[in-house]
Amino acid sequence: MREQELYIGKPIRSLQVMLRTIAKSEGKPPAVVPDGIYGEDTVKAVSAFQSAHRLPVTGQTDNQTWNMIADCYTKQAPLVLPPEPMHILWQPLQIIEPGAQNIHLYIIQAMLLALHRLYHDLPEVSVNGRLDEATEAAVLWLQKKSGLEQTGSINQVFWSYLTKFYCLAAGDGCDCP
Repeated sequence: MREQELYIGKPIRSLQVMLRTIAKSEGKPPAVVPDGIYGEDTVKAVSAFQSAHRLPVTGQTDNQTWNMIADCYTKQAPLVLPPEPMHILWQPLQIIEPGAQNIHLYIIQAMLLALHRLYHDLPEVSVNGRLDEATEAAVLWLQKKSGLEQTGSINQVFWSYLTKFYCLAAGDGCDCP
C-alpha cells in the first residue's frame, strides 16, 4: 500500500502515516513507523506535533490534535508524495477513429506534441480535440514504434503504450540535454 493512502478503519496507522508525511515535508526524519501501535514513538511524534503547532502537549490524539494533523497532512502531502496518476476512463472496446472528436484527444495530443520536441520524426500535432490527419500520422508513428497494429485509431492499448512511452521519454519534464 502506498504511504499516502490512509488506512480506512485503522486510525492509528492513519495517524502514523500522516505524522510521517508531515515530518518528511518539514525536512525532519520520520519519527514513527506506521505499525498500528500507539507506542512510545507515536506518543513522542504526537507530542512534537502538538508543541510545534501550539496545542496542549499531551501525547494523546484528541479531536483538536487529530483535526490539526489531518489539515497539515492534506496541505503538505502533495509537496512530498508522488503525484496521483491520471486514469482516463475508457469504455470496453472503445475506439477513437480518425475524424472523431473526443475530450481525451486534448490530453493525447498534448502528450504527442511534447514528445515531438524529443522525437523530431514524430509528426507535429495541434491540440484541438479532433483526430485529424496530423494526429492520425502521429498515432501511426507511435503504433509503428511500439509494434502495434498500425490503424491510426486510438484505443485503450494505444493509451497504455502512449503513457508509458511518455513517462520514459519525458522523465521529470526537464528539457536538459
